[in-house]
Amino acid sequence: MRAQVKPHNGTPTLFLDGVPTYANFHWLAPFDGEYREPSLPMARKFGEMGIDLVSIDACGPEWPGPRPGQPSPFDFATVGPRLQAIIDQSPRAHFLLRMGFETRYLLNNWWNKTYPDELEVVGDEGESNEDVRAPMGKSLHHAASRNPPRPRCGTSR
Repeated sequence: MRAQVKPHNGTPTLFLDGVPTYANFHWLAPFDGEYREPSLPMARKFGEMGIDLVSIDACGPEWPGPRPGQPSPFDFATVGPRLQAIIDQSPRAHFLLRMGFETRYLLNNWWNKTYPDELEVVGDEGESNEDVRAPMGKSLHHAASRNPPRPRCGTSR
């Protein structure tokens, strides 16, 4: 599938495989643990209404931080089953995978503790998130984009 945003009838428009598409998304967040079961009927209903674009995050359990015996601070193993659960309810689903970089919310605040010089300062609030302008921040984005999740999903367009 090819997705593009380009001008159409005077406004930016989402095109899927060359066809202008109304970009109405079913926004799921979070979609693991106790929240998954209640979200499944909603995914089915949205699909029945023809809303096949689903936005789902990969910014929680996927960012566990450094762990003994693990070469990466990232773990995308949970993403495939979550996407498959949606496809099981809405077989025409297309996904916009959100990669969150709000590092202060990561487990044990590991990124901010590990890279204190990489934080942006937000007014009176003090240190906030990792700074994407900093060298390590850029590395974080590149590391996440180099190893994107590859879900094993059954039926999808």
